[in-house]
Amino acid sequence: MDVSIDSELMEDDIIASNIDEHDNQSISPTENSEEEDHQDERKSDYKLGNEFEHDESYNDDLRSDDDRETSFDNNNNKNSENLEDMMNVQNTLSLNWVFGINKDIINGVHNLTCGPRKEVFYVAGHIGVIYKYNAREQILLQGHVNPITCVAVSEDKRWIVTADSGRDNMIIVWDSLKGIPVKTIFAPHEHGTQSIDISNDSLYISTLSITKDDEEQVLSIWEWTSERTTPLHSKKIPENNNQILVRFHPTDSKLLVSNGTKRVIFWGWRSQELIYHAPPVSSKDFRQPVGDFTYSAFITGTTLAATGTKDGELVLWQESTAENIESQDLCKMALKVVKIHQNAAINIITNINDYIVTGGDDGFVKFLDHKLRLEAWFEEFNEGPIMSISFDRAEEGNDDSSSYYGYNESIPSTKRTTTQSSNNSSTKIQALEEFKSPNFIVNTSAAVVLKVNSSAFIEYDSEKLRGELIVQGQEGPIQCLASHPRKQLVAISGLSGHLHLWDYVNKRVVQLSRFKNLFVSCIAYDPKGEYLVVSCTNGVVKVLDGNKLEEIQNFRPSRACILDLRFSHDSLCFAFTDSDNCVGIFRWGHRDDDERKPVEWVYLGRYRSHKKPITGLEFGIVPYGDVAQLMSVGEDKLLIEYNLQDSNVTEGIKIKSVHRISQTAIPTAFLWTRYDHLVQQYPNDTKEPDSLIFANSQYKITCFLTPYAKRDTRCVRTVLSPTFGGPLNRMIVVPNQQHDSDNNNAQQPKYLAYSTHEKVVGLIQLPLDGNQNKTMGLIAHSGEISDMCVSHDGKYLFTAGSDDFTVNQWAIRGEFLNSQKVSSQEAYVSLIEGGEHGKVRSQGEMTTNERKITGQVPLPQVPDLIRALGFYATEWEIHNLISELRMMMGYPGLGEHHGSNMTNKQASILEPAEIYVDFDSFIKVYVNHRPVFGIKKKDIQDAFVTLGADPLTGTIQNSHFFKLLMTQAEKMEESEIDGCLSILLDADVSHRTLDTQFTALEFAEGLLGFKKDDEEEDVYDEDGDGENELARYGQQQFEEDQVDHESQSHSSYDDDVEP
Repeated sequence: MDVSIDSELMEDDIIASNIDEHDNQSISPTENSEEEDHQDERKSDYKLGNEFEHDESYNDDLRSDDDRETSFDNNNNKNSENLEDMMNVQNTLSLNWVFGINKDIINGVHNLTCGPRKEVFYVAGHIGVIYKYNAREQILLQGHVNPITCVAVSEDKRWIVTADSGRDNMIIVWDSLKGIPVKTIFAPHEHGTQSIDISNDSLYISTLSITKDDEEQVLSIWEWTSERTTPLHSKKIPENNNQILVRFHPTDSKLLVSNGTKRVIFWGWRSQELIYHAPPVSSKDFRQPVGDFTYSAFITGTTLAATGTKDGELVLWQESTAENIESQDLCKMALKVVKIHQNAAINIITNINDYIVTGGDDGFVKFLDHKLRLEAWFEEFNEGPIMSISFDRAEEGNDDSSSYYGYNESIPSTKRTTTQSSNNSSTKIQALEEFKSPNFIVNTSAAVVLKVNSSAFIEYDSEKLRGELIVQGQEGPIQCLASHPRKQLVAISGLSGHLHLWDYVNKRVVQLSRFKNLFVSCIAYDPKGEYLVVSCTNGVVKVLDGNKLEEIQNFRPSRACILDLRFSHDSLCFAFTDSDNCVGIFRWGHRDDDERKPVEWVYLGRYRSHKKPITGLEFGIVPYGDVAQLMSVGEDKLLIEYNLQDSNVTEGIKIKSVHRISQTAIPTAFLWTRYDHLVQQYPNDTKEPDSLIFANSQYKITCFLTPYAKRDTRCVRTVLSPTFGGPLNRMIVVPNQQHDSDNNNAQQPKYLAYSTHEKVVGLIQLPLDGNQNKTMGLIAHSGEISDMCVSHDGKYLFTAGSDDFTVNQWAIRGEFLNSQKVSSQEAYVSLIEGGEHGKVRSQGEMTTNERKITGQVPLPQVPDLIRALGFYATEWEIHNLISELRMMMGYPGLGEHHGSNMTNKQASILEPAEIYVDFDSFIKVYVNHRPVFGIKKKDIQDAFVTLGADPLTGTIQNSHFFKLLMTQAEKMEESEIDGCLSILLDADVSHRTLDTQFTALEFAEGLLGFKKDDEEEDVYDEDGDGENELARYGQQQFEEDQVDHESQSHSSYDDDVEP
């Protein structure tokens, strides 16, 4: 556990104001605190926080190796280049706006309005948002890497406290006026924070820990304004009474109340110890059964406390006496239980003036006096359960409270009268006193924040009683995005069934549509922007007007979930993939191919073309033509081309060709582009009209030729992909923001945007060459990234966070990525050890002549050289590597006749000895082709299982093992096997003389020479600095997903699916 007081404010787009004059300001949360003298002893004079001094190592710059538990100090000698790199990364993709809100945090939305300040605070995933709703501006509080689970705001609206859960969890205290962090508490609890609150004097923070696996829960008190690195007080929660919420007393920071579903506990710490009292809560004590507890709060100006239940009851607690209680103000007993919300849980309880205010699952807000008599009610919101209620704060020194209470001078002070019906008669109930309350905001489970004028209750204005919408989000996980190809619009949809069309420049919703009882899985615009296609989890496909969102046609081509949608370049076709590993196609034309019938979208059929999940679907254009082509790639490592011209309603979808594009790497993303500079060009390269770009599970990006006529596809380039957080699963070319001044045409793109399955998005500077200094990545969301898209002008990147209910809008400033600190060659050399020792091979190992260091290696020596460096390449990989080296050295690549379907050593061609590879070229190709992760014992064990080892003992028969090596895949000759064994064992041996059976462990240690203590060592993390930690974590997540895919059954075929 560590606590950091951040320093040295860094300017950033998300910081609202300059605070130079406050740089050394001491924090004094309350001017007239009772403990002012005590604060001086705590040395509370420290600097305000650095926006990203701690955040960079956690959030934005994934290349940073800053210690996550380091207290940053201005006096430390920082590397200026590293700091500049961090700033460049932050500026390359800067968070511009957040759409959406985390609707499920109880009391997660807070009203910061005070006088002219019109602001509201809420949570969006792992980001805190201060929204100036009149000005439509956001201040974004970035620092967490996990979803924010709970928040609190000080009574004076100055300090915001946020906490999260998960690995690297933390608590951050923010200055709401400046939008900066002033205190960070690292790892306050092992798994994170369940509930948090800040005391009335703003000096203390209380937290409840999240527990797992029957762990003991802890309540802690933190003196955040001091330099303490541990809690001021901590106490374990009584056994089997885990709590879900903790709240301070509104006027006494030494008193707290917490509750779980079955127990309410009152806490105090007037002495040096945190003590508690848990009043009895049996049905006998209440004289009636009560539901599970949901929320508790003290009642301002009294000794009472209140607790809500899931059944809508409010339990009122009063003081009692007990001999065994050290502090009598902790001793409480139930005074009364009153049903407040009929058959609806009470989610929130708060105080304002002399009112107890409750919000429930029925969507109602009710104002009660201290005797639980109803004083006012707001029941017209119709937006679902109330999750938060927060009131305006009166401006200090302002005696005019008319605006604070929401009244106009022209409105008389009246009493609202209503009529309630009974079984036999109607009774008029008139308020005994005038209702007077500040204006307030409510947040509901429908992901909306409403501003409510309290005077609407007296005026009985039905329109005002519904509230004014100031924040609108999606109430379900966001699954899909689509950017309009010509306008500043982005469409957002997901499992809520809502489709929102946002003007992302003016930050307003321009169109809304809701699909009842449907869960939207993906959406796509056609290239002209005339149509927006919406697909759902149950296989429904809807074609909408691209601007009005009006439905034009409706289909159900599949019973499986639609996963992806793509349009052809001419807007005449669109295709989809589904969870049954099928591809379906629609074409614009006459119904039933009958020219007498109207022109519309016609469904041609679908085809189960892959045995494993489809990871990419792309339309392209026939080389040297203008006819659309369609291809898909799947986890089965197959690239399948569809015959669009011959596919029709009668005969269904036709397959044109099938290509294998990988031996072991699983394709994870697919991009088909006509740009000719996406990959680095070599002197002897033939200019191709387009390229097929694949990302795979081994952190590589490969470029293939497009199959055309009799030409097969083949790999022409392999480069290292970013390794920041898992394999790439999406790639999008970012349109160039500049235009040719002569003809106003867009110039060639400069950047490629990418995402991983979880957390990370980034940019790669084009052309692709494997140089990691031309890439960047940052944590965009705290969990899964469900989709991303780029604006038509290339200025913004949009990312959807699925379960965090948010979409982030990132401003793209690629120029910050262009500045190189080291040359490209230095970037490659820095990734390996050993330097230029390979030069000795140019004259062979046995020569007695004087050695001439030429800096070159004969091309035939390259396969042996890379194996000596630990890259045990297959013949397939050797073929691709040799071909690329030839092109780099100015020779033609290996023959066009060698395509993607070669599977053995016939693809490995020995090169004439006069071709030499210089050191720089070799290093570049070696770094790009070698595996990111080295071979471990577990890899060998997995291979043995694949080869048929006994599942119980792990043993495999000698004869069976070597027979497979000689007869399957890239076959080895018997003499070749014996030669390898002789080298490994340093003896003249044959495979026939080995043990009749052996295990993977015996094979690894006895033959391959693995040490017993290196099974987890990463060959390419030799310095042990953990650079590949994020990549390894991402790889682990990817492999877990593969297990999930393998476990899914796809045995049921629909009647309309061709086998």
